[in-house]
Amino acid sequence: MIIRLSQAGFVKIVATRRILLEAERNVGEKMEEAHSRLHRLFLEADMELVEETSEADELMWEDLAPRKELHVLAGAYKGRADVLVSLDRRHILTERVKSSFPIPVRSPGEFLREIAEGIGNEEGEGCDRGAC
Repeated sequence: MIIRLSQAGFVKIVATRRILLEAERNVGEKMEEAHSRLHRLFLEADMELVEETSEADELMWEDLAPRKELHVLAGAYKGRADVLVSLDRRHILTERVKSSFPIPVRSPGEFLREIAEGIGNEEGEGCDRGAC
């Protein structure tokens, strides 16, 4: 859904090549058909590829996540992302990362809800807990 929003011009995806390859590999391990579909979607998305992160970029965040996940934080920071969206509940969507990382960190569901609420509020349709 986020990729579709990107294709429609509502959001821009910012990622490093390593993050994209990791996403494709993770999907590919589960389903071959989904892997080729994801690859096509990536090619069609409004995406900015960020220069790969260095060890120094990654070590800035070593207190927040395991070493092998630091490239995700460093890539979001280096790419000046407005929001870091991740499925990784174990390493990225933790309270430690959410409270200490300077960029908001969301699951895809949280991100999509915030987008929908923002669109609803802009159109005067959004009501939070009954108060408009």
